[in-house]
Amino acid sequence: SSNTTTLASLTLENFTVQNGRASGNPTASGGGMLVDKANFSIRNVIFQNNKSIGGNSSVNSGGTSSGGGLTISDMPTNATGTLENLTFINNEARGGSYTGTGSNRGGLALGGGFYMWRGNITASNLTLINNLAQGGHTTTGTGRDSSWMVAEAAGGGFSIHEGAAEISRLLVSENSAIGGNSITYAGGGYGGGIELEYDSYLLISDSSI
Repeated sequence: SSNTTTLASLTLENFTVQNGRASGNPTASGGGMLVDKANFSIRNVIFQNNKSIGGNSSVNSGGTSSGGGLTISDMPTNATGTLENLTFINNEARGGSYTGTGSNRGGLALGGGFYMWRGNITASNLTLINNLAQGGHTTTGTGRDSSWMVAEAAGGGFSIHEGAAEISRLLVSENSAIGGNSITYAGGGYGGGIELEYDSYLLISDSSI
């Protein structure tokens, strides 16, 4: 369940966050930055050339990656989140590879530019260009696990799961979501620009996608 108490607070302005790397075993989140269980205000920030890389596995499915540039996670119910004048360019979320045999797959990839899980944000002047969500590969497994999940990629620009966002003046261009390869069951790619799942809400105005 979501938190009910704010545990952290962040104000970040006039920064460039670049060349970060989150490597997971098995999961990775927030290649440039992870904001977890917090109030936050992020303004005038560039996220560029950051990577979130899920771990490789020979036993279980490849690790999930989320938020190549930024991950917002598990905001308390009384928290507020503001994003203003942000640019996400050339960030990547890449699922890990599966190197074993049998019914398993490469890792999921969620939100090449940014990913939000259980958050509520107000945003303006966001630019997302040339970000990538890439599902993990396998050349030895079936590409599908015991729950029939394949190596999906979702939200090349950004992905929101169980969250809400109101965004004005959004530019989303030349982003990609590419499912992972497999000898039997390859993964799907969903939402080259934007992807929402589960109980999510998104209001966009004055924007170009």
